[in-house]
Amino acid sequence: MGPAKRREGGGRRAQPAARLGLQVAIKRVPRDRIWEWARLHDGALVPLGLVLLSMVSCPGFRGIVQLLDWFELPDGFALAMERPEHCRDLWHLLH
Repeated sequence: MGPAKRREGGGRRAQPAARLGLQVAIKRVPRDRIWEWARLHDGALVPLGLVLLSMVSCPGFRGIVQLLDWFELPDGFALAMERPEHCRDLWHLLH
C-alpha cells in the first residue's frame, strides 16, 4: 500500500490527538465496501458516511462521536475519530 493522501476533514485542521490528550478510534473503510458516495464542500468524492459525520462533527452536536481527521488511502479511507472514555463497541453491546 502506498502513502496516504491527506485530506483536511471538514475544512479544518485537526490537532494531533496526543497533544490534545484525546484517545482516538481509527476506522478503516475499504473502497470496495462503499455503496453510497457524496461530495464534500471542497468537491472531494468520499463515502456518504464521511460527509454526514463531518456535518455533525461540530461542538453544537452533543452525544455524537467527533470526526478529527480523515485520509484517503489507495484502497479506501481512514477516519480518525474521538474515542470517549466510557464507550463500548456496538458489536459487543449486541452480543
